[in-house]
Amino acid sequence: YAQESVLAGIKRLELMQTRSGGLAYWPGGTSPYLWGTCYATGFLMEAKTAGFEIDEDFLNGLVAYLRKALRSGEHELNEQAFICQALAIFGKPEQSRQRYLLDKAEALDLGGLARLAGAWQASGRPDLARRCLREEALGKEVARTFKDRLTSDTAACATMLSVLLYIDWDHPWVEILKDRILRTKRENGWPSTLDNGLALVSLCKLHARTASKESDYSGSLTGTGLQVASFSSANPFGQSVSGTGTIKLSSSGKGKIFVSVKTQGLVSPESLEPIDRGITA
Repeated sequence: YAQESVLAGIKRLELMQTRSGGLAYWPGGTSPYLWGTCYATGFLMEAKTAGFEIDEDFLNGLVAYLRKALRSGEHELNEQAFICQALAIFGKPEQSRQRYLLDKAEALDLGGLARLAGAWQASGRPDLARRCLREEALGKEVARTFKDRLTSDTAACATMLSVLLYIDWDHPWVEILKDRILRTKRENGWPSTLDNGLALVSLCKLHARTASKESDYSGSLTGTGLQVASFSSANPFGQSVSGTGTIKLSSSGKGKIFVSVKTQGLVSPESLEPIDRGITA
């Protein structure tokens, strides 16, 4: 299911590409949306890194559009930082512009600094990425926006957390950013798709890093219609089973084990209860 969802997402983005190479807000649109194009590049590069094939002509169109947008000088500094990160992720860094933005770092908010840090990290310069970690920016809340460059405090913190895990996952900001993201969730919720998406991605990356560092376990699955199979913290396991019966999981060691079960089949008649909602014609 996950693979099918990723492939469908890639295909949908291809349908959004305009003649300029940028992506429209909706499939079939004719006007490119800069922020959306930058946002989509992160997904595309993670998909490509995971082994999914992406049409090279599609990617080349995106790069051409982003370069033209960056060199136009029409966009504010935080947007330029986002473009720089997108191009660097594509393997086409604009380091002269990245240096210019680094000199102007005091004008960037936390989200813009996160994008610039991501650009330097993708360019192979983690030393310059660390120079984007400005304490004064961490202490300021990022205001929510509703057009052009979409952002919020949760989005900015999540973006910085995701980037920081590649730069220095033992950095003291990691816990600060995580707590700030979760505190916002408890107090006000994550009211937008942007907040939810970026927050969950960053927290999942953090969990994956933490789990791989702290987990050391092994175990086995046995049961009706199931071949005896071993798993460990280093080697997850998945298998399809037909029929009914009991599946037993045995494990030893330390760490959290996550089990995902997907079932398919007919519902037994005795489990169906008639429902009368009082609806009349």
